Amino acid sequence: MKYSLAAAASVLVAFAVPASAATIVQNVNIPLAPQAASNVTFNQFNSSLGTLISVSVLFDSDFEVSGSIENTSNASHTYKVNYDGSAVLSGNGININEPLANGFSNFTVGAGATVPINLVVGASNSDSQTLLAGLAPFIGAGTTFLTFTPSSSFSMTPNSGNLLTSPLFGGNVQITYDYRAAAVPEPATWGLMIVGFGVVGSTMRRRRATVGTLQRA
Repeated sequence: MKYSLAAAASVLVAFAVPASAATIVQNVNIPLAPQAASNVTFNQFNSSLGTLISVSVLFDSDFEVSGSIENTSNASHTYKVNYDGSAVLSGNGININEPLANGFSNFTVGAGATVPINLVVGASNSDSQTLLAGLAPFIGAGTTFLTFTPSSSFSMTPNSGNLLTSPLFGGNVQITYDYRAAAVPEPATWGLMIVGFGVVGSTMRRRRATVGTLQRA
C-alpha cells in the first residue's frame, strides 16, 4: 500500500501546473471638470488569485483653460497672460507629479472691450510609477483609491484690466497588477489523480481480501 500511495502522490506532483505570471489591468477615466481634488477608485487585488508581485500606475492627465480679458482702460492694450498647470496623483505609496503647461500668451484688447481667451487646449502628459513593496493597501476583496489633485495659477500684465479663467482638468489612470498565479492541476491531471486513487483503493481491497482468506485457512 505504501508504494501505491507514493505512486498516487507522484501523479499530483508531476502533473500540477506550476505557478505562472499573470496580469490584471484596470482603467479609470477622470472626466474634464473644474479644478478640484477627487478620488480615483479601483478594485483591489483578490489574493485568492495568487501572490501580488507589483503594482504599476500610469497617469495621463489633461489641462484646458478658457476665460476672458476685460480691458478697463480707455486705450487698447496687449496683455501678457502667464499660466501654469500641474496635477498630482498620490496615495498608498504612489506619488506622481505631472507638470502640464507653463508659459504665456499675448492678447490685444481694445479700449473698454472684453475678449474670450483659450490659453491651453488639450495640454497633456503621462507618467508612471511601479511599487514592488508596500502592496498591502492594494490587496483585498473591496476597493481602494488614489487622490487626483490639480492646481493652476495665472497672472496678467499690464494690470489695467480683469482676467477671468476657468481651468479644467481630467485624464486617465491605468492600474496594473502583476502577480504569480496559484498552481492549479490541469484537466488531464484530475483524471490521472482519479485513476491513481482508484489503484490505491483497489490495492487496499485486494490486500484485505487476501488477509481474510489466509485467516480462514
